[in-house]
Amino acid sequence: MEIATFALVLCLSLILTVYNRRQQAHSLESMARLEEDQAAREIKDRRERKAYELQVEPLRWPEGMVNPLLDSPLSLVELARYVVAEVGTVELGASDGRRLLVSIQALTELRRYDRRTRRTSCKGAQNRLTRFAATSLLGNPWRVWNASRTMADAGEFFDLEAKACGKRLGLDWGTPTRLWFYVFSA
Repeated sequence: MEIATFALVLCLSLILTVYNRRQQAHSLESMARLEEDQAAREIKDRRERKAYELQVEPLRWPEGMVNPLLDSPLSLVELARYVVAEVGTVELGASDGRRLLVSIQALTELRRYDRRTRRTSCKGAQNRLTRFAATSLLGNPWRVWNASRTMADAGEFFDLEAKACGKRLGLDWGTPTRLWFYVFSA
């Protein structure tokens, strides 16, 4: 009888140990989820406050994004020479005659857009006028200085700042996580 009681106590303690470990693991997972949710709420609150307080100058912000990457800095003076909402691109003019394109599209997409706009047939006056009025985004240079900026290299509030800058320039980018900057010489 003593051996049976000992075996029963041993089995009961083994069952309680396994149950307690499972319960502890579940409790620890719940606490981890609560901490993650708290951190997410704090980040969300901080981003909402920043979005509310955000004042972006539409010429200085792109300068700040691109000038650290250039050998000779840009000084933007012309606000939105033209805006192409179809590809999410805006052109800005610099004091030394260079142009800066800011876009949500990569270089290949802008080249594809330029090819599409040049491919209209010349039959009819409307098509000829459309082709004449179509302005090439990139022009003809084969090599274009370009760089992309993201939240990883431009700061935690990059997407909010980009959204505010786009709206001030007359373009709704949404909240882009990446912007491409293209500089064309004079």
